[in-house]
Amino acid sequence: MYLKASEDARKKIMKLVGDDSDILLDFDDGVGALSKAGTCSLDSSFRLLIVNNQNDSEAYDEIIESDLGPVRVKGYSKTYMDENMQLLINERFNTLSLHGDNSGLLTGTVKLENFAKN
Repeated sequence: MYLKASEDARKKIMKLVGDDSDILLDFDDGVGALSKAGTCSLDSSFRLLIVNNQNDSEAYDEIIESDLGPVRVKGYSKTYMDENMQLLINERFNTLSLHGDNSGLLTGTVKLENFAKN
């Protein structure tokens, strides 16, 4: 599995990533301390979270490779992803979106949240 970010998306994301940061591609389903969704939510969406690499959330138990570096994910969330995915930027709104090679648009607006201490 691989996650590719467009050049503009990569620039936007890497502004928040430090040497002591991890990137999480969060399937926001109510599991884990960082999730905001309710457990019975019917909305399936992904968020990109920047956290301190000391964050020991057990929910993010697998790593996918990307041109941003390793990205931690909830292992079971990979069932919603394609083998090749892309993070693209909507230039008009300066927002990120997640696309799969086979499934197309997975999340129209991927929230980018910084939980890392600067």
